[in-house]
Amino acid sequence: MRQRISLGLVLGVIASASVAQEAELFGPGAYADYQPDLDNGRTMYYAAGCATCHGVDGDDTILAGGQEMATKFGELYAPNITHHNAAGIGEWSNAVFLNAVLRGTSPDGEKYFGAVFPYPSYSRMKPEDALDLKAFMATLPVADAESREHNISYMSELILDRFSSPRGPIQPMSDPQMARGQYLVEAVGHCAECHTPRDTGYGLSYDLDMERPYEGEFGLLGEYAPNITAARLGNYPAENFIIGALAEARKLNGSPMTSPSMRRIARQTAQLAIEDRAAIYAYLSGKTIDVASLPGGATPPAASESPATAGTPATDAPIRTAEVDPVTLPDVTPPPSAREEPGADAIPDLTGAERLMKRVAAYCEAQEPVAPVTPPPAEPVKAEAPAPAAPPAKKGVDPQLVAQADQIIEDYCRACHAPGKTYAGAFPTGDIADMKFDAKVVVPGHPEKSPIYESIASGRMPTGKKPSSDELDVLRRWIVALGEADQPVETAAAPTAPEAPAAESPTPAPQPVAAAPRDDVPAPLFAGFSRHERMLAIARDLNEVEQRDRRFVRYFTFSEMPLAEVDCDAEGALKNPIHYMHAGFNKLINSLSNGPRVVPVVPVENTEGAVVRIDLRDYDWTEDDWLSLSTGAYTREAEDAEFTEEAWKDLAPVYPYAVDPKFDPLLQTVADATGTFVPILRADWVARFASQSPYYDILLDLTADIRDIEERIGVDVDRDIRDLRMIRAGMLAGASGVSDHNRMLERFELPRDGYYWKSYDFAGSHGGQSLELHPDGPAELAETPSGTAPFEHDGGEMVFSLRNGLQGYYLSTNKGERLLVGPASIVSFRQKPIGKGVEVVNARSCFDCHANGIIDKRDEVREAISASTRFSRRELEVLLEMYVDNDTLDEYYAKDRDAFLTTLQELNATSLTPGGRLTSLEAPMSVGGGEIVTYLADMHFHALDLKQLARDFYMDEDEFLLNAKRMGDPVLTAVVTDWLSRMEAGGKIQRSELEEYYGVILERISDLRPFRPEEAETVKKEPEAHAPGELEDKVEKAVEKVVEKTEEDTKPAVTEHVEPEKEAPKDKLALAIHVDRNVYHVDDLLEFTITASKRCELQMFYVEASRNIEELPVQIIGPAFLEPGEVRKIPHEGSGLRIRFDEPGAGETMLAFCRVGGLGDKKMTAEGALDYAKSHFQPLTRGIAIEAAERVSEDGGLSATNHVTFDVKG
Repeated sequence: MRQRISLGLVLGVIASASVAQEAELFGPGAYADYQPDLDNGRTMYYAAGCATCHGVDGDDTILAGGQEMATKFGELYAPNITHHNAAGIGEWSNAVFLNAVLRGTSPDGEKYFGAVFPYPSYSRMKPEDALDLKAFMATLPVADAESREHNISYMSELILDRFSSPRGPIQPMSDPQMARGQYLVEAVGHCAECHTPRDTGYGLSYDLDMERPYEGEFGLLGEYAPNITAARLGNYPAENFIIGALAEARKLNGSPMTSPSMRRIARQTAQLAIEDRAAIYAYLSGKTIDVASLPGGATPPAASESPATAGTPATDAPIRTAEVDPVTLPDVTPPPSAREEPGADAIPDLTGAERLMKRVAAYCEAQEPVAPVTPPPAEPVKAEAPAPAAPPAKKGVDPQLVAQADQIIEDYCRACHAPGKTYAGAFPTGDIADMKFDAKVVVPGHPEKSPIYESIASGRMPTGKKPSSDELDVLRRWIVALGEADQPVETAAAPTAPEAPAAESPTPAPQPVAAAPRDDVPAPLFAGFSRHERMLAIARDLNEVEQRDRRFVRYFTFSEMPLAEVDCDAEGALKNPIHYMHAGFNKLINSLSNGPRVVPVVPVENTEGAVVRIDLRDYDWTEDDWLSLSTGAYTREAEDAEFTEEAWKDLAPVYPYAVDPKFDPLLQTVADATGTFVPILRADWVARFASQSPYYDILLDLTADIRDIEERIGVDVDRDIRDLRMIRAGMLAGASGVSDHNRMLERFELPRDGYYWKSYDFAGSHGGQSLELHPDGPAELAETPSGTAPFEHDGGEMVFSLRNGLQGYYLSTNKGERLLVGPASIVSFRQKPIGKGVEVVNARSCFDCHANGIIDKRDEVREAISASTRFSRRELEVLLEMYVDNDTLDEYYAKDRDAFLTTLQELNATSLTPGGRLTSLEAPMSVGGGEIVTYLADMHFHALDLKQLARDFYMDEDEFLLNAKRMGDPVLTAVVTDWLSRMEAGGKIQRSELEEYYGVILERISDLRPFRPEEAETVKKEPEAHAPGELEDKVEKAVEKVVEKTEEDTKPAVTEHVEPEKEAPKDKLALAIHVDRNVYHVDDLLEFTITASKRCELQMFYVEASRNIEELPVQIIGPAFLEPGEVRKIPHEGSGLRIRFDEPGAGETMLAFCRVGGLGDKKMTAEGALDYAKSHFQPLTRGIAIEAAERVSEDGGLSATNHVTFDVKG
């Protein structure tokens, strides 16, 4: 990149014709003989605000530049514009200067960035005024500091080029004061560049929204420029703006400004004559002002003490400022929390979210407690004569009442009505101190006339959750108190005192008064800017990757995930809500890796950390692995993991948020270069579904038998048990935390200091399932080491070291066959929030329990068998060698846990306990804490409000509401209308509801279409080869296409109108089973009744939780068809048969299936149910229930199923 000197942040490239200013450039000899007016130049200099960006260390006369402007496109640096011949603009002719300032064109003929250098406004200046400005700048000190190059990429230049928009000529005004103000505001002062909202065109344009001039805007540099419309200015006395804002750096309500740039601007406008400041106010407010009526009258501004203002020429010796370049301007002392360096134990922030952290810092600064201010003591005064009567004191509003009202407005109003928000124009709810001045919000003393109160009292506002009656009463009392605050305080008349000799009277100590509240700064809700900006950042990132590596590059996004509430007291990365997402995702993705080492994700620049990149090879993933994960395709990897194609179709959810690249030019370039239709996945969806089968299994290459995994990791369990090369820890009934029965853990050494733990889980704790009676086993061994009878277990959990040092998980039956879900009758969560479920799901549940690796569990079997008399001395010696003492056990736990946490620390996913111990990072406390992978996965369970719903469709709320009205599909319109009505009533919608309709809604409210793998000719794609620079060219063309689309009215991808279909009401079959109780004992008889709403053919199955499925014979069921309304008793009366429980069991199930018109080909069989459960790796009870439910869902209401589950005690 080449460095060019300019008057604004200006390393740019040639702008396209569509954004260039139409005015012709000044010729080489233009204004060569012009004689400047230095006094006018001084005025133009301070009105133009040059030192705001170019000044050094708060000195408005040293324009050496160097100030960093952090934007989402990278870092821009203000250049040196002193009159130094080499480092500055000392050699520029008048024509060169005019072309730069008024035409935005560099000496090289290239365009400057109009989004940051305000030449579009300067273009309205008179050339003479600009040259007077140049002459005044020549009187200021020179500096030899070299201008810094901007830290931006070619792609950023491409976008910034398009952020320049032309301005039309100023329409002259007849009133002289108004005309002067118009010129200072619209041209020299360029106020609109910051204070007028921008139409960003989905991130690819930056035009002024001239329908909302001066209504306030969050700028490109991250600061908020407030509303300065006539409506708002009219709420305050004129001097609050002319003197307070423009001369004393105060907000309109009298509070100090805290924005660094606004304080710099006020420092410069204070140098303007009061007549010019009054003219600015007159133009903005729309009413002329008598300067003589202002405090101080028409007093000329104080002369500056700089050489320039003293009228002396600049010295020839340059001021050397290179050593302080870049420069930070300390205009406002930051609050203590912002000044403190993170402690030695603070976690480093590696997310690349610098822009987000600026928003976080601004939010946290606004949360700082405001200290009371004590005025300095006044000088004692002599009471020589009675002073004139002072105006009566006025009442104040109770600060506690103000704070309560402010909190209510914060909770219910500011999300939509705060400055910069969508509905800021309708009762703007910024600083509460401002509101009494704005009749659009409050009429002091009259709640019923105050719009904010009436809209709430009437129920119109807010949408969603409504304030309580007590909260409404707080607002009413606050508004009443505002009216009373302006009434004089009634005091008793003091008796007339006799005249006394003049004497010095004591001065009372000043009382502290509360400082004015800070600006209301909203907390960050999402990261990652707009979709177009993210896509551009991804394309730019991919362009930096070597072509040979691009086919292995993939991306994940956090941009649709709501950020956790910021903890402003935290240090380092813990203050960054994106850090928790990165930490959780790094832990997840490396737990899905067969690679030799942990590899963190790479943040994509200019996405606030909301997009990350991986290389598939780092995790030993194949392109087929990604193909399955991103499209649900049944690949060789799925086959190798021993899933049948039918089971895969049932088990593998298809990613619902994929966008068809043909409808997104930028996505198309990324898809072509990487060779995949879906190169980007949402991180929350991946955390939810890749953390469980079947995706978990294919990514880790897990097969259907645990012995395959054991062979791969290098352990022979049977041999090691025989040779006593393992240790055991047994927990008695109820002590394990995941089972009501006894449980045993077993540890084996793996090569390279790895470990392999497996549990033996039981459906009971008696007889052959009692570890106290049978501590050796399992029964599958040919012979136990101790020679005692083996225990009979029902399955278990396996935890094993991965090559990279993290852990893998597996559930199996007692025969080693894969299970996706543990039988709830054997293992389950014992303490789980309602709605989260108690089932132990392989991997996903394991992440939660094993947050810090292996869990310490005290052994109880060693003591039990030591006290037993049933074992011989030899048997006991062998058993005690297996069941080691708890001190030895603790050493193994600590060793394995430390290895896991040390590896996790490499991913920046740990923290320290108060005792200084390493632990896995937990989710933020604002979301309840807990394990970080589970935190990400659980986000996919969260219900959605309107803001999140709109974000999922890449819109804000207004866009979504507008586009949802014109879908042209009555069914979808009814669905979305239902969602909106529920949200308006304070409810939310479930993500499962959204995903059911996401694709068909997306294509009707936007110009995007979903990628549907089932409709594609192929889901496989080869990457395109690119010559050097070719991908850059493709991205540039893609940007042009996107810009063209954004400049037109958005046309939905699907526009065909759909006529509503009249659907016949379906009267579905209903089936009910009734039992007297759910707990039985051995030898009890089972009797129950069953009823159906229609005549249907019935069959029933009895399921032992983990062993067998039996179909009840027709003799027990009775007649094949169940009549409507019939209460059928089972066993059928008159059969003479009984159902008696002959052994204990947990989770025993009776399942009924019934079909109108007869079972026919829908009939189920015990063998078929067993095969289904086995092929889908489900416990028997769950497997048959799923199969029956699937048959019902495919049968159009003709069939129904129901079941009851009970426990049988011994």
